[in-house]
Formats: sequence, C-alpha cells, structure tokens
Amino acid sequence: MTPSLSLSLSARTWLRAIVYALAILAVFAGIGAWLATHQDGIRLAVIDFILPPDLHFIGDALIEKFLAPQHKAVLINALVTGSVVLVSMLTFPFKEWLSASYERDTKITGARSAHPPPLWEQALEEVKLLLFYAAMTLLVLRIGQVPDPAYRTTALVLSNLVLAITVAIDFASPTLARHAIRYADIVRVLASRPIRSLAFGALFAAPPVVTGLLLVKLKIDPRTGFILLAAVQTVTIVLAVLVGTIVGGTLLDRAEKATPVGPGLRGAGWVITLALLVVNGMFFGAAGKALYHVSPVLKCEWTMVPDTFDIDTPSLFDPKLSLRLDVRIHNPTTRLVRIGDNRVEARHRTTLLATTALPHFEVEPGGTAHQKLHFEVKPAGGLLAAGIKGIVKMKDDGILDTLKDAADPDAYTVRLVLPTPSGDFTIPLYAPKTKPNGTDAAPSTK
Repeated sequence: MTPSLSLSLSARTWLRAIVYALAILAVFAGIGAWLATHQDGIRLAVIDFILPPDLHFIGDALIEKFLAPQHKAVLINALVTGSVVLVSMLTFPFKEWLSASYERDTKITGARSAHPPPLWEQALEEVKLLLFYAAMTLLVLRIGQVPDPAYRTTALVLSNLVLAITVAIDFASPTLARHAIRYADIVRVLASRPIRSLAFGALFAAPPVVTGLLLVKLKIDPRTGFILLAAVQTVTIVLAVLVGTIVGGTLLDRAEKATPVGPGLRGAGWVITLALLVVNGMFFGAAGKALYHVSPVLKCEWTMVPDTFDIDTPSLFDPKLSLRLDVRIHNPTTRLVRIGDNRVEARHRTTLLATTALPHFEVEPGGTAHQKLHFEVKPAGGLLAAGIKGIVKMKDDGILDTLKDAADPDAYTVRLVLPTPSGDFTIPLYAPKTKPNGTDAAPSTK
C-alpha cells in the first residue's frame, strides 16, 4: 500500500510542537540570562588578565583585531550552527517525540514499525555531531584567519556547507534512526542525494543567518537581537524537524537497500574528524597560550634609566649614527615574566632607522631587571641619506641642519614590539618629551 503524505498536523503533533518550542525557548532563555549576567564580567576578566587597568580601553580593539580577518557571515554561520547543535543536544528527546508523531501523521514510512534507539544512544550521536561541528568550525576559522581574499572566500563557502550539512544531518536523522538505520549510514545516504540534502539544510539555515546579518547591519541592541534571533531559530528548528521527518522518510527505502558502512570507513571518518579537532584546537590553543605569556609583559613598568639616552652623531670621518639607552623593567604582577620573541625599533621622527632585539630573559614576581640597548645606523639609513649625499657631492645645503636634527634627542622614539596571534603589541621605551601624554603610552596592534 502506498503511504499517503499529509502535511496537516494532528492535535497530538500540534501539542508536541508547542512543547518542543517551549523547551527550545527555555534553553535560549537560560543562555540569554547567563550571558546577561556574566558577559561583561567575563569580557572584563579576560581583558584585565591580559592588560593593565589603564589599558583596558584597547581590550575591545584587541578582540576586533583578532576577529577582523574573518568574514562576518562566517562568524554568524558558526554562531548559528553552534546554537542549533547545542539546542538540539539539550532537547533531543523532544525532537524525537515530535518527529515520531509527525511520521504517524504523514505515514511517510508506510506501515513499517518504528524501533527508536535508546536515549543514551541518541545522546551519544548528538555529542558526536557537536564534535563534528567543533572540528569543522575550527578548520573554517583557521582558514579565515589568513588575511587573504581567496582564503576568506574559501572559509565563507566552507562555513555555508558546514551549516547546511549539520542541519541536514541533525533533523533528517530521527526518522531514519527510528527504523534501525545506523548514523554512519544516515550520513552516507544523505551524501548520496547531495542536492536534496544541502537544499534542505540551506533552507532551514537561511532564516537565522539572514536575521543575524540584518541585526549586525542595523546595529540592533545585543539583547534585543538575541531575543529576535532566538525566536527565529525556535520557529526554524520546529519546522526543520517536521520537514526533516519527510526528508528522512523519503530516503528510507534507499537507506535500507544500501550496503552498510563498514567499521574501517567509520573509523577513518572519526580519525579525520578528531585530527582536525586536535590540530586546529592546538593552533587556537597556541594563540591563547601566547596571549597568556604576553599578558604579564604588558603589565610590566617599562622606563628608561634617567640620563642614559646617548647619541653619537655622524661626522665626515665616521658617517654612522649610534644610539644607546638603558631600560628598567619592573614586574608588579605575581607571575614570572618571560621576554621571548621581540624586536626593538628605533625611529627618527617617522623614519625607521634600525631594529634590534632584547635577549630572552625573565623578571621575577615583584622584581626589576635592566637591559642595555645599542643601535648603529649605517650611512644607507633614511635619516643620514640626505646628509651623506651632501657630504659626498659637496653641494647639499642641508648638511648642517640634518646633522643638528640628528643630535636632537626629542627627534627619536624607541619601542619594543611583541608579536602575538592578534597582532603586534608595542611598548614605548623612549619617546620625545614634546609629545602629548598618551601618544605612545599604550600598546597598539597593526
């Protein structure tokens, strides 16, 4: 007997849909309440851990700098996918409950008896889907971290695919799983109908993604935006369960006739997934570790030892410029400070004269260290180019003025540059006295 497909919902299914929607809203309400209570505190705690109090104002700029390479749609896709997977994992019994009721309404699987897997197995599959999402999202974000248009485009395409695939697997699987189809076989049968599967996933991924993009573009208040996005996602998820039941039902015959996926292929799939999770997790973990180690360095008090800035100006017989200064580093934190990779730049006004580096060293908690810096600028340097040219050709009227400017201490700046995954932090070691307060007083990223 051919099953009759009805798109109408019975009273039982309506009730379950409403209960499922309320469960989803309850999850979003819990997340929203937690964020409203702790979001600012967490943000400030992270910023305070990295930066001293008088530099908190650059904390948001640092976060924006780290996220800047990513396309906005990639971040929104990651947020939407994560919220769908999280909500689904926390409400999966209601999802199965609603899908089973709608399957009976539509008779999409005919007279076959359903044998849903135990709840623990369903929960395990939700966790596996979360791992798959995490692995693929970290891969996408790592690709998007490369500041190149081609990589940004690749990350955007992959993020859309990950979102569509995740939605398709999550909401088409309940029907197939109820009829003894293993989850690996569900993935393969969905992959055997890529256009149908991706179209289904994209259809129900689009509303929250478009909503998110509009909220960003219109600069809606974050709390209002969260409520709107939660409402859109709730409706979308409930509808995705209903349509996913039909999609899964139409693929049941194909799934039952297909050769089951062997343990070797299943194992290979999980090896690849876990490898992506570990490798990309280590990449972003290294970024966090770098910020962890640089944070006490930024909190140190970097000052020039008085009367140690010295200039040896060029002359006809020795046409090179030498700069020397001593730097005092005080560690006010309770953590050991390690100065690792760095470079020190000496500039004359806006011209970069030379670079060097501090040796790797440590400063004990509450301790103080001293370092000597010495720069030698050869005649090819930007500052001396005009003067040397005049000396050699004997016709440059600006030689004396150039040498006088070279002897002016207020014409120089010296800064320490600390490379991090979020950009370069710069710490002023010596700055002109005539500069306004604060001009070079804060780390910056570039």
